[in-house]
Amino acid sequence: MAPKLPYRKKHQGTQNFQTVVIDRDLYVYGNIFFGDAALDELTINGILKFGAASTIEGVMSWADATDAKIFETGTYASTASSGVNISSTNNRPISFLFDDAGTAMTGDIRGALSRIYLSVDQNSGVTLNALRGQIKLADDKDLDNINNVISPITGYFEFAGTANRTVTGHTSCVRAALEDGASGTTTVSASSYLSGFEATLNSSRTYTETGDMAAFLINTSTGTSKWPNGLFMADGSVDTGIDIGTCTDGINIVGATELGVKVSMPVLTAGDSYSGIRSAVVSEAPNNSYGAAGYFDTTITGTQAGTFLYGLGSWINASATLDSTNDYVCAQDNGLYVNDSATLAGARMVFGLRMECLIGAGSSGITHGEYVFPFSLNTQNNGITALFECMTATDLGTITNAGGATGEVVPLFRDNGGNMRYIKIWTAV
Repeated sequence: MAPKLPYRKKHQGTQNFQTVVIDRDLYVYGNIFFGDAALDELTINGILKFGAASTIEGVMSWADATDAKIFETGTYASTASSGVNISSTNNRPISFLFDDAGTAMTGDIRGALSRIYLSVDQNSGVTLNALRGQIKLADDKDLDNINNVISPITGYFEFAGTANRTVTGHTSCVRAALEDGASGTTTVSASSYLSGFEATLNSSRTYTETGDMAAFLINTSTGTSKWPNGLFMADGSVDTGIDIGTCTDGINIVGATELGVKVSMPVLTAGDSYSGIRSAVVSEAPNNSYGAAGYFDTTITGTQAGTFLYGLGSWINASATLDSTNDYVCAQDNGLYVNDSATLAGARMVFGLRMECLIGAGSSGITHGEYVFPFSLNTQNNGITALFECMTATDLGTITNAGGATGEVVPLFRDNGGNMRYIKIWTAV
C-alpha cells in the first residue's frame, strides 16, 4: 500500500518513496524530482501549489482515455483577475524552452504537439480546434496606441546577428500543411471549403477605415527591407491563382506602382490558345457608358515630358516565321457576335471602335480641328498595301452607282511636314 503523508505535517530534507498518494493540498516551496517514470508515481487529490522558486524535473503524463480536465490556470471568465495575471513583470507565465543541444537534428521534430484524433464521422456541426489562441477585448474598450502589436497567435522566426547566411529548403514563420491520400477522390461539398488558411469575420457592425483592415495584410516593421513577393505561388501548385467571388472591387490598386499589373508569361505551348489577361463578363439589360469587359481611364496633370502618351497600348513583337497568306497577325482584334436569338431594330453596330475627342471650348493652346486625328500612322516609310483588307469588296458596302460629285473634299491625312491631302466625296445618283 502506498504511504500517505500526514495532513499539514512539514517534511524537511529528502523523502524517498516509490509511490505517494496525497489526499489533501500539497504546497511545495522547493523542488520535486521524479526518477523512473515507470515506477515513481505522485497522486494528488487536492491542489498542487508551487512557490516562486520551485521547478519540476522529469516527465508528467496522464492516463489514456481520461475524462478529467488535465491542466488549467485561472478561471475561464470575462472579469479581471479571474485568470493568471500577466504583466510586464510576468510576461510569460508558461514557457517551453528547447534547444538543439549543439547537434544537427533530423526527422520530424515538434517543440509542442496538440493532436486530436477523429475516429468517427463528424456530423453535428462541431467547432473543433487542435490549438486555439484567443484574446477577448471587453465591451467599450479601445486599442488606442499606434505601437500596439496584439495577436492571439504569433509565429516568430528570429535570424540572429548580422553575418551572411544561406536559407535552403522551406522556411516560414507560419505554415499550413494539408496531407491526404496518394489516391482516391476527396469531394468538397457545395457551400463548403477546404483551405490552407481561413480568415472569417463574425460581425454585423460598420467598419470605417482611416487605416487598413484586411483579411490578409503584409507589412514591415523596423528597417528598410521589403518582402520581394507579397504573394507567391510555386509552379504547378494551383489551378487558379486567385479566385474572387461577388464583391465590390476585385483588385484595387491605390498606391503608386511602377506597373499596376504585370504579366510575364513564359513561352506558351505551340498550338495552344492562351491569354495574358482575359476578361469574360455577362451583362444583363446593359446600360454601360464605360467598358463592360474592361475599362481604362488615365488622368494626366502637369506638362507632358515624353513624346508619346498612350491610354492603352498593344504590341506584338514577332520573331516567328510568318509565311502563309492565310495567317493574320493583329495587334488588336475587335468584333461583335450577334446570335440568332438577338433582335436588331435600328441599333448602330460598331464592330471596330468608337472614337471620341471632347475638347472644351475654354481649352487653351489648340484650335478645335487643329492637330486632331482619329488615327496616327507610322510604318517607318514602308508603303502599305491598302487602308483596308477585306474578303470581298462587298465587305466595304460597295454598290453599283456612277455617283455624283458634291464639290466637297474630306481631309484624308496630314504628313509630318504639315502637308494636307484630301479626297473628294460623292453622292449616289
